[in-house]
Amino acid sequence: MTAVPDIRENAMTLRRARRYADALPLYRQMWEHNRAECTLWDGWGYALCLKQTGHLSEALDMCRKLYRHDPAFAPARSLYAWCVFLSAMTGPAAADDEAGMLKAAQGIVQLCDPKDAQSPLAPAMLKVAAYYLQRASPNPEQALEWLARLDPALLSAEVRAVATPDGKQMEQASQQEQFFSLRIKALFLQGCNTECALCCREALATLTAFHYDNHLWFRRYLAQSLLRTEQPQEARELYAYILPRRREWFLLKEAGDVCAALGEDKMAAYFHFSAAAECRDPDKAVRLLELLAARFLKTDERDSAKRHLIAAARIRTDRGWKLPHSLLAQAHDCDVDVEGLPKGSIRNDWNELRRLWQQALDRILPPMTGRITRMLPGNKAGFVQADNGQGPFFFHAAQFNGRREQLAEGLAVCFRVESGYDAKKDKVTPNAVGVRVVHNVQ
Repeated sequence: MTAVPDIRENAMTLRRARRYADALPLYRQMWEHNRAECTLWDGWGYALCLKQTGHLSEALDMCRKLYRHDPAFAPARSLYAWCVFLSAMTGPAAADDEAGMLKAAQGIVQLCDPKDAQSPLAPAMLKVAAYYLQRASPNPEQALEWLARLDPALLSAEVRAVATPDGKQMEQASQQEQFFSLRIKALFLQGCNTECALCCREALATLTAFHYDNHLWFRRYLAQSLLRTEQPQEARELYAYILPRRREWFLLKEAGDVCAALGEDKMAAYFHFSAAAECRDPDKAVRLLELLAARFLKTDERDSAKRHLIAAARIRTDRGWKLPHSLLAQAHDCDVDVEGLPKGSIRNDWNELRRLWQQALDRILPPMTGRITRMLPGNKAGFVQADNGQGPFFFHAAQFNGRREQLAEGLAVCFRVESGYDAKKDKVTPNAVGVRVVHNVQ
C-alpha cells in the first residue's frame, strides 16, 4: 500500500502542473482513507481540485470543514471565498436572488484580506455595485457603500479577454476601470457633481488602457458634471473632443445644452436639430421634442412648435406615459389640446418633423453640393467631392439620409462638413455629415 507521503507528493506534483483531474483521486484517497495523517494543506489541495474540476458543491463543503477547523488558515479562507462567489454570485440565477447574492457578498467580505489581490473581494464588490446601478430603479447609495470596501490602487489594471456563453471571446474592462466606471455613475446619479468630476479626472489620469470607448464616456460624465456646476466652457472643450470620435444623437443634444449655457444660441440650435435628425427612436427623444418646441416658440414659429408638442404627447400617450407639467404648460401657450389628441401615426409625425429639422439645419449652415466619388466595400462608408473643389470628405453610411441601396459612385448629394476622427491616423479630420440626395435640398 502506497504511503501517504508518496501520495501527497504525487498529488502536489499533478496539482502544480494544473492536472487537477489527475490529482483529485489522490487527494480524495488521502482525505477519505487517511484523514488522521492529512494536513490543512492536503485539505486545501483537495478542495482546489474539486473546484477546478467543476465539483463546486463538494469544494464548498470541504472549505467549510477547513474553516471550522482553523478559521485563520488564509489559503482556505481565500478558496472558500472563491467557492462562495462562483456558487452564489455568478450565472443567470444570481441576479434574481438578491438576498442570496448579498449574503454571499457579506461572507466574502468577512473571509477576504482587503490587500489580497488574488481574492474574489474585488469582483464580488464590483458585481454588487453594478447590480444596484443596473436595476430599473438604481440605488447609487448602496452601490457606493459596496465600492467603498475597495482600494482602487490595489485593483488590477489588466484588460482581459473572457469567454461569452456562446464561446466567443470578449474584452473585459480591468478591475480599476470597472471601479471608476461604477463610482462615477453612482456619484452622477446621486447628484454629487463636484465629487463625480474629481473621480472622472482621477480615472483619466490613472488608467493607461480603456475598454473600448470608456475614456469618452468618462469625459462625457465630466462634461455633464461641469455643466451642472456652471462650468460650461470646459464642458464645451470636452464635447469638442468627444463628438469627432463618437457621434451619437444624445451627445449632440448635450453639446447643444452646453452651447445654450454659454449663450451660443446658433450653435445650440445646430446641435439640437442635428440630434433630432440623427435620432432613430422617437421614444428616446421625446424630451428633445419639448426642447425644440420651446425653441420654435421663442422664434414665434407656433405651428412648428405645435407639431412638436403633438408628437411628444402622442408618443407619451401611446406608451402610457404621464404628460409632464412642462409639456402641458407649453401646449397651453400654443393653445393646443394635447390631452385629447385624435389617434395618429407616430412615424408619420416623426417623418414630418424631420423635414422641419432639415430645413432648420440648412438655414443655420447651408449644405455643400457634390458627388460620391468612392464607396468602400459593403457600402458602409465612402467619400464625397464638393462641387467647389473641396474634399474628398469621408462619410459613414449612417450619415446618409436615404436608402442604403441608393449609395453609388456618381450620385449627386448635398452635405455639411464637421470634424470627424481618423482612427488609423489618430487625428481629427473633416467628415461629411447629413448626406442626402441633392434633389432633397429645400
